Amino acid sequence: MATQKITSSQYFKMLNILYFALISTPFLFLIFIYIFSQSGGFIQNITFTMQQALLLAIPVGIAIPLAGSSLHSKRLAAIKINDVLSKKLTLYQVAFIIKMSLIEVAAFMCILFYFMSSNAYLLVGFVISMFFGIMAKPSKEKLFAELKLSKKEMNILNSADFVVIEREQTN
Repeated sequence: MATQKITSSQYFKMLNILYFALISTPFLFLIFIYIFSQSGGFIQNITFTMQQALLLAIPVGIAIPLAGSSLHSKRLAAIKINDVLSKKLTLYQVAFIIKMSLIEVAAFMCILFYFMSSNAYLLVGFVISMFFGIMAKPSKEKLFAELKLSKKEMNILNSADFVVIEREQTN
């Protein structure tokens, strides 16, 4: 079995690639839905008034991302100060994926509501959820603050070539 070694710079690059993938997917899906709608491909059998659309989209765009942030915070709170750095980073990555996935769910729900009704007001929730997503962009500074890392751990993560995670690879 081979061992995969992940350096500090690779970890942050991986986290940013993950972020980009999770934040860009709803935008690409929205573009597809918009193009599809312009070609007359909608089955418009659900109608919402502007007020109904906003009463549906805004809570979805806010509540689901806030639930993701809450779950993210609870996962981070479960990380112990004396855990090894590699465990902290792995748990942080899991918490980040949960948070971003729920933001993505909210965006997709609003796009789906739009697809079913062609009511553009339903995209307000999409914009709100994407705002949460953009604000969740990972950085070293956020990671340092959220994990409450020691100076030694911060120095390790600031060293680009230091191996922070070692994983056994199965073939």
